[in-house]
Amino acid sequence: MGYHICEEIKKSAIHCQKNFVCLTRDNASICKVISTINDNTMYVYCQNKIVCPYQYQYNGRTLCTCPVRKGIYNKYNI
Repeated sequence: MGYHICEEIKKSAIHCQKNFVCLTRDNASICKVISTINDNTMYVYCQNKIVCPYQYQYNGRTLCTCPVRKGIYNKYNI
């Protein structure tokens, strides 16, 4: 059983190269949100060091702009 995000959000993640693996309930595949910036960008900690087009480094921190990850965070507070 996985997380459920509306199709509109999934369609907006046009750069996803991992076939939405974050929607599985396997917490190893999802980056931990540390904090958010303006409800748009999240500081995250990725244990598995995945390469993702929605992540970038800024001042030694990993930022995430993925619409699907944001949807999971907003809906499930994870």
